[in-house]
Amino acid sequence: PRTISYWCFAPSLAMQELADLKIRSVIVTSGTLSPLPSYSMELGLPFPHTLENPHIIADEQIHVRVIGHGVSGKQLSSAYSRRDDPEYLTELGSTVVNLARVVPMGML
Repeated sequence: PRTISYWCFAPSLAMQELADLKIRSVIVTSGTLSPLPSYSMELGLPFPHTLENPHIIADEQIHVRVIGHGVSGKQLSSAYSRRDDPEYLTELGSTVVNLARVVPMGML
């Protein structure tokens, strides 16, 4: 049998239900809510009191790179069709382990 699901991805509808219940306070925390004005708009609620702290990781501590091939030369492709492929998972795991060995002060 086939199933058709209908999902609502508009968080403002759920937040409106809370507002209708006369909820006085909502505490929303996350490391990825920036920028707050657009997040407030998505929720459909004003944020009269906010606190945003700077990121604890300095820019010089971040290194972004695309790695196309793993330690044994196999392609690292996270395509949906390969997500359960044991060869891909082994290559990805081996690559992460080897990177962790050489990154000074560890990885996050």
